[in-house]
Amino acid sequence: MGERVQRTAADLRLSSSKNTTSTAERATGTLGRVAHVVRLFLRYHRPMRPLLLMASLAVCTPAAPQPTTAPVDAITRTVRWAEVRGALENLICIQSFLDDAGGSYEVAVHGDREQCKLPPPATALERAAARAYTEANEVIRAYPDEHRVASELVRSETDPTKRIAAVRAALLSERVLAVLLRRIEPALRAEGLRCGDCPPLPSVAVRTIAWAELEPYLAAYVWPDRVVTPRGADGKPSGEPVHSMHMCVGINGIARMASVDEDLRFAALLAAFSTEALFERAPQIFAEVRDSPAYAALVDDATKTEHLRVSVGPRVAADTIVRAGICDSLLRFAADTPIRVHDCTQAP
Repeated sequence: MGERVQRTAADLRLSSSKNTTSTAERATGTLGRVAHVVRLFLRYHRPMRPLLLMASLAVCTPAAPQPTTAPVDAITRTVRWAEVRGALENLICIQSFLDDAGGSYEVAVHGDREQCKLPPPATALERAAARAYTEANEVIRAYPDEHRVASELVRSETDPTKRIAAVRAALLSERVLAVLLRRIEPALRAEGLRCGDCPPLPSVAVRTIAWAELEPYLAAYVWPDRVVTPRGADGKPSGEPVHSMHMCVGINGIARMASVDEDLRFAALLAAFSTEALFERAPQIFAEVRDSPAYAALVDDATKTEHLRVSVGPRVAADTIVRAGICDSLLRFAADTPIRVHDCTQAP
């Protein structure tokens, strides 16, 4: 069975057909714009890394680690919150890009001096702000609402001054600022700086849950697409069904939930994004389900699609290797999510 991993439409997409390897369609229009953004994103992530660009087209790219001076023993200068926030805001910009079809589009960018066409950081504060974004973007990308709002503002606001101010305000929401604050203070210290009046770090009210409570949210972010069987003019099948899946993106199964616990949704997506085992095991389990006798017995595309959606995600979330990886990721981001799993299994 041929399989091909494709990165299209701002996601990690795995496509396959029963006997042939599918060819990626050339991206045009909006799809081309998103594909171009993905290429920008991939410059800062190793192959097979999950993406979160959603439909917003906002670019959340960690800048290359910025050099600091040698470890500083003494604070040499005190900066004000207004200065720190200004440095963070300066790393949010709106840039124009060309897509594969030759058209142009604009994207909100944050945390990337190069994409914002800024020179290398020349001051201690600029270096600290760049480092804070580098470390924070793994968390920020799990907040889709901020990127969606920023994208809408990029499209709708016409006054340049008002537009960039509104985009910066949207991306630097209270929860995003909290993520950055946790990183900016040590980054400032490394540069011999301290913030004299920065907002206090918000406390995290820990919630202890069972793995079974988190599992459905993890499953929802492994989402098989609609099975499509190509058909000829006579309506009869003209080829093998095409299978694909989305992982950790806006196309997912969250909307099917009767109610959504935002803490669990965020924890699941944050951990999933950073768990390599999930991205290794999900395609394997996807193939196993498609090759099963139960799936082979199904006839129409709709039934096949539903079978994949109720089978693949839950099996991935229940996989012991994936579970151990998710548990490790949750520990790594303990300062950013209140969720603690009392029966988590950590990788050895």
